[in-house]
Amino acid sequence: MSLNILIAGCLPKDRRQIEGVVKKAFGNIPESDPWSVSLVKMGSSWSISMERENQVLSLTAPEDRLRETIAQALGANGTANPPSPLPNVTPAHSRHRVARPVPVMVRSQL
Repeated sequence: MSLNILIAGCLPKDRRQIEGVVKKAFGNIPESDPWSVSLVKMGSSWSISMERENQVLSLTAPEDRLRETIAQALGANGTANPPSPLPNVTPAHSRHRVARPVPVMVRSQL
């Protein structure tokens, strides 16, 4: 399986369990279809970014529905294999425009 999983915001002891949940949601993906999944725990929900080639899908999931949310986003039901084409999604880097930082000068009075 070609699945790279990055997890932040949870206890180290919970990482293995979360990785297992994500792997079950993806099912058996072929080596020729590499995926990268980033998960960030935010309170009682997860922020999820799933990426392959030039396609990115971003979503959130309640803590107790992580597997189901990922499987549904892939067009799968339960632990079925994800479909070959991911819905046409604009890459994240072209969706978000970041303004240039403005230099700020601060004078301290002594």
